Amino acid sequence: MTNAWPYPGEGQIVRARRVAAAYRQALWDIDAEACAEVDSLMLSFGQNWVAPRVVQYEPERWLSARDAAELAAVEMAQLRQWRSRGLLTGQRIGGSWFYQAKEVMALSTEVRRRNRSTEEE
Repeated sequence: MTNAWPYPGEGQIVRARRVAAAYRQALWDIDAEACAEVDSLMLSFGQNWVAPRVVQYEPERWLSARDAAELAAVEMAQLRQWRSRGLLTGQRIGGSWFYQAKEVMALSTEVRRRNRSTEEE
């Protein structure tokens, strides 16, 4: 029997990152030094998402679509969907969209909470 994915609404990239994070944690538990070496290698390839880190933004700060998606742990396409559905406002500057950090986090938290409660029913 296959269990349902516990984080509804996540795209394939976010799912793949969650899977990679689970394997990374297992490696860390077995051999922290080897895990740190792999982290360092991946960081040298520009894969900054690999190693966990604390992400902090001032609530009033405007974030690029890429940063906002990273903060919300969703794909940029999800931000566009939220904006087109009127769930998220943004500001277009020079052809690029920017989102306020506090709004992104509030919506992301609400969507995840709603998805969990729907799943539990």
